[in-house]
Amino acid sequence: MPLYKCTIRPEATDRQKETTAASGPFLVEATDEKSARQLVTANYSPFALRRNSRGKLANAAIWLDKKASDCVPVAEADAVKPQSWIVQGVDLALYYLRHTQMRFDAQHSASMVWWPCRQTDECPV
Repeated sequence: MPLYKCTIRPEATDRQKETTAASGPFLVEATDEKSARQLVTANYSPFALRRNSRGKLANAAIWLDKKASDCVPVAEADAVKPQSWIVQGVDLALYYLRHTQMRFDAQHSASMVWWPCRQTDECPV
């Protein structure tokens, strides 16, 4: 599966930036860009906690807005190691996510590969 790098565009407004709990960048292995955006939204949008009766994600997040964020394929996908932050034998990186992976239907899925856990973390690509 392709690896996507999701970032906030510099021209995003402060109001748009308020719709995310973290600004990324994020690396997501996904079948397509839409699936990558949906997984980041599910993990980092406060609006993702609110679901309508059909169970779809709320559309008010910056990660679903192509004018405010980018989600582009990354060529160096083979060199990226999954995020981990081991403290006394426990991987604390997983506590930053609600979902490590999601399957949207038979053809579309996504898995989180890398996300910032500490201020010193730098995206590997």
